[in-house]
Amino acid sequence: MAEADVVAQTLVEFGALPDLTIWRVNTGQYWAPTTTEVCPACQNPKSWRRVRTTINGSADISGIASNGPGRRVEIELKYGKGKQRPDQVLFEEMIRRHGGTYVLGYSTDEVGTKLRAEGIIR
Repeated sequence: MAEADVVAQTLVEFGALPDLTIWRVNTGQYWAPTTTEVCPACQNPKSWRRVRTTINGSADISGIASNGPGRRVEIELKYGKGKQRPDQVLFEEMIRRHGGTYVLGYSTDEVGTKLRAEGIIR
């Protein structure tokens, strides 16, 4: 089983709960045209810019819990001996500093246990 499988399982298992709305956060970057002007020879835009899809260190799954006041929920999933990168640790600290819930899990069961401990699910 790969980390992507744990992410998919977690989305399926907890995504259907009525008091929790979660979604996959795809991190990365892509190149986007900065102008509609195209090169006459190749029909491609003349200039490009790099666009990041989210901030560095973002968790695999983001969401909000509606039991009580809306509460930000972030779920980072690892597999095997995987560990958080330094930017992921900083992201966790930022979420916690603002009163959100951040869960680091290696399995769907572990995520469930931690979400229950945080009072996010029953």
